[in-house]
This record gives sequence, structure tokens and C-alpha cells, in this order.
Amino acid sequence: MNVFRELDWNQTLYKGEEAERLHWPILFKVRNQLEAECYQYFVDVPKARSVEIARSMERANPPDPNKVLRLCTRLRVEIETMTRRVNCQKEIGKVVKDAEFWQYDPSEAIRAIKEDPAFRDEHNISDYSDSD
Repeated sequence: MNVFRELDWNQTLYKGEEAERLHWPILFKVRNQLEAECYQYFVDVPKARSVEIARSMERANPPDPNKVLRLCTRLRVEIETMTRRVNCQKEIGKVVKDAEFWQYDPSEAIRAIKEDPAFRDEHNISDYSDSD
């Protein structure tokens, strides 16, 4: 945790692409926290393509700036996808609890939540599976 504090103390000095390159450790930390939350709610987790990009960056000396930007973009996509999925599952959980309390069938409300554009995945992103 201290590593992330050390990394972001001077990020306000950088603008544009330089600032973007410094954000990837923080984005990676957020992605890991969301992944844990996905497991908690039994939600599919996007395949960690960002890790593959990071590994290819380690091999390159010096690191390719385009790969760093690609990594940040991919991390943002994964974070956005997981956030939508977790929020959808939380809303469904609220509806189910409400239905149990008020004794009604929640299936129509659950269907409406799943069709809501705020919770639908916009990105064609692959998920973890045993075959990968």
C-alpha cells in the first residue's frame, strides 16, 4: 500500500500522456480490489489482458510508452466492466431483499435491471474460464 502512496505524490506535475503513464499502478490496484468484489458477489471477472500487457512491458527495456498507454486503456475497460457487473448484482440483491420483505415476485424487476443500459456491458470483453 505504501508503494502506491509513493508513486502518486508527484503526479500533479505531469500532464497529458506523461501523467497517464504514471497512473497505471493505481489503476492496477483498483482493478484488483474490484476483482475481489466480483468474487464476493459471484460475478464474472474479465480476463486480465492488462497483466499480459504489463508482462510484455517488463521484457522491453526501456518500456514502450505506447504499451503503457495501452495498459492504462485496458485497465480502464476492465475496471468499468467489473464496476457495471458488481453494481448490477448489488441492485439485484436489493430487489430480492425488498421482494422477500414485501412478498412479491422480483423477476420483472430483475429483468428490468439486466436490460438497463447503465448495467449492460458495452465492451466485447472475454471472461475467465477454465478453457483459457
